[in-house]
Amino acid sequence: MIEQTDAGEIRTLTLARSPVNALNRELLAQLGLALQNAERDGVRGVILTGSGGCFSAGLDIGELLSLDTAGLTDFLTEFMHCLLRLSLAPMPIVAALNGHAPAGGAVLSLYCDRRIMVSGRARMGLNEVAVGLYPGPLILRLLERTVGARLAAELLMTGALLEPEAARHVGLVDELTTSAQLPSTATSWLQRVLALPAAAFAATRALVRQDLVHATQGALDADLAVMVAAWESTATRECLLRLLESTGTRPALH
Repeated sequence: MIEQTDAGEIRTLTLARSPVNALNRELLAQLGLALQNAERDGVRGVILTGSGGCFSAGLDIGELLSLDTAGLTDFLTEFMHCLLRLSLAPMPIVAALNGHAPAGGAVLSLYCDRRIMVSGRARMGLNEVAVGLYPGPLILRLLERTVGARLAAELLMTGALLEPEAARHVGLVDELTTSAQLPSTATSWLQRVLALPAAAFAATRALVRQDLVHATQGALDADLAVMVAAWESTATRECLLRLLESTGTRPALH
């Protein structure tokens, strides 16, 4: 589910779970392990991207709706641990957005140091409210640190999904490029920052990301039960079931 390619000191990790790289427990666990292995192997920079025409469609709704309370807790704990691993990663990470990145896919990208997206008609955003989900304080904080408080409030309350140019305009995306140039554009940015004095860069990067680490750890400690309750609410489940039925899929429910 994770494809790995090395080019010198830069490693590309590709989410490879057809058809839309939806994040289930196994994929999240493999991504966390891949990041841990990159640190162990002395990788200096990581590119995170998706296979096919989608970065990630977000959390696997079908799997989540099939779980009982214990299963939901395990799944969401795995998600939070993956986010914590991203926040603690010692090397810079570029999200190379090759296609759609809604909800959990956008969350993964916002944990990266830079987001580069292919121009076109793909959509990106935190659309939790539009599919009946309560996003929670961590996602609000994540969005605020990216685009500012006022715009974060508007985007989160409306569940907006933005096309690449609009995403770049508001600051969700840092740079646009073509599909063919996406890998080289991501590599070029990593090479620029890795050419900086290593100790100063590492210390400064840790400084500017410490709020992200603290927010993620705090959410893991304090917000997990709220997240589980939100997923278990009748209104949320009915909304998500309608969403799955509109795509021709329906989970086996407990």
